[in-house]
Amino acid sequence: MIHDAEAITAIRIKVNSWLHNNPEEMVELMEDFSDELKHTKDFEYECGQFRCWIWDTLRDKVLAK
Repeated sequence: MIHDAEAITAIRIKVNSWLHNNPEEMVELMEDFSDELKHTKDFEYECGQFRCWIWDTLRDKVLAK
């Protein structure tokens, strides 16, 4: 999924805050993201898009709170 620059800034703030408060989940998510990068040919994200991936993956479950 593609986000514009303004959305990316808002995403970074929200995701960074959540990651800071949930370090154990961050480690698990980093492992999941890394696995997707390595093993999924049609993965929509690039290496530097970890926070966007978290946002797109968890926004309805966790980050929207």
